[in-house]
Amino acid sequence: MPRPSNTDERRAQIADAMIRVVARAGYERASVAEVAREAGLAAGLVHYHFQRKLDVLLAMQERLTAAHLDRVERWSQRAKTPEGRVRAFIDCHLARGAEEDPAALACWIALTAEALRDPEVRAGYDRAVRALIGRLESAVRDELAARGGDLRRARAVATAVFAAIQGYYALHGASPGLIPRGSAAPAVHALAGSLLARPIAAIPSRPVAAKSRRKS
Repeated sequence: MPRPSNTDERRAQIADAMIRVVARAGYERASVAEVAREAGLAAGLVHYHFQRKLDVLLAMQERLTAAHLDRVERWSQRAKTPEGRVRAFIDCHLARGAEEDPAALACWIALTAEALRDPEVRAGYDRAVRALIGRLESAVRDELAARGGDLRRARAVATAVFAAIQGYYALHGASPGLIPRGSAAPAVHALAGSLLARPIAAIPSRPVAAKSRRKS
């Protein structure tokens, strides 16, 4: 495997500094000067590698996504059954333990907010979410197959579980300390178990479009 170039290493160094600054101060306060200080570099060097502060954020997003997908894969490989893979996905995101990464979580919450405002961030966020839901959907489909369930509902189940995880993230970001410690993972495990056990035909396989109403 070829060794990363000096440019790649420097860009990674700057993106990692952005992670620490955003985790500590948020994206709005993450100035290029502050990122440069965190990286131990001159501000001009940051501008040499990244034209805009947004470009540093996008590089940070790519690094966080790649690292998280690798982590999800490692947790999934520990599981022996499809149901175990579903549980591993949930625990990877919500369980407390040695692999907790508060900085990555803070940055993901910041990226979620920024994705609502900026189309470039939204595009990367959408790719990351689709990749994660795809991993979970694969496990859900295998578990439904083992139960004799309707495989067409796998995406709906996976999306519901992932939405619950995201809801806990948003609540943690908006109201720190509100969620009882250690309660998130068990609650989402219960949700996943219910969705897998209930009559899957009751879960729509695709979004239902709202009917338009015309005023007479």
